[in-house]
Amino acid sequence: MISLRKFSVLTLALALPACVSTTPLLEKSTSALEEAVSSLEKFISENPLNFDINKVPTTIGPTLSPASLPKYVVGETFEFSDGRIDTVKAVNGERVVWTNKYGVDVQKYRNFIVPDLEWKSSQRSSSLDTDVIPTDLWPLSPEKISKRFHARQEVTYNEGGRKPLTIDSDWQCRVNGTQIVSVPAGTFETFVVGCYRYRVNSSIKHQTRTFYYAPSLKHFVKRTDEFQRGRPKTITLVSAGFASSVLGKNEEADLTRTLFKTLNSQPDGQPVTWVTENKKISVKMTPETTYKNADGNICRRYESTYYYQGRVRSNQRTLCKISNGTWIRVFEGS
Repeated sequence: MISLRKFSVLTLALALPACVSTTPLLEKSTSALEEAVSSLEKFISENPLNFDINKVPTTIGPTLSPASLPKYVVGETFEFSDGRIDTVKAVNGERVVWTNKYGVDVQKYRNFIVPDLEWKSSQRSSSLDTDVIPTDLWPLSPEKISKRFHARQEVTYNEGGRKPLTIDSDWQCRVNGTQIVSVPAGTFETFVVGCYRYRVNSSIKHQTRTFYYAPSLKHFVKRTDEFQRGRPKTITLVSAGFASSVLGKNEEADLTRTLFKTLNSQPDGQPVTWVTENKKISVKMTPETTYKNADGNICRRYESTYYYQGRVRSNQRTLCKISNGTWIRVFEGS
């Protein structure tokens, strides 16, 4: 059998016209050709066409008990490093409706390994047809493998003239071990869950999506997407909190007034607690640091901790007081 290297050189020689002497050209380009072949061999070894999920290395990290499928609570909010803010809007059995900071609702399974089921923005909408078992792979434990499932996504455009886009893929996921992960929101013991997107009815892999799921938080704290081409994309958790917008308008307004009063008068390190009328939600607000910004405005960084249905969620924010006495949020580094 001819080697990949010999085949590449031979191909170059045969591709030239017969009247051209190939010897000087081959001698002159040997170094560049050797380098190209070496890179190709390396790429093939790292990205085999026939991907075998059973051969994925297992990451040996902390010993964790099997993790149950997360149960989300309306109001839970997760903010990530790419600017996305996902808030639980509704829960109906295995399905969860998330809303983002742009007001776009996304319907998903509690089982986040499954791609988005449905969403609609001002420009386009998407729906997913899949044969996945909604609870597959759970409870998580190292080296556990899901059943392979098919996902057919159809994207339609609101503007006229554009045909719908259909994307067919097969997916399969594996718990690739455990790992301690540090992100802006903290340090967590996680299960490493690798999900692999294939060409339909083949073992050719197009994408690897890796979740780092923290049982203590009941959500993933990091997600990485790797494609056959292009750079990997990673998002990390910045904060896990609770959205006051899910409260009634009167209660949200009362909470805001209590926060402003706290920032106006409470010393650093001294918390104030606010409770809803039905006693189901309590919020502890603690000023942490006080300083003046470049414009001479007083700024305060504070932490608000929400207690709701067994959940403890904390938001950390910085607000600055402008000339009219209003507190406005500022972002770190701005």
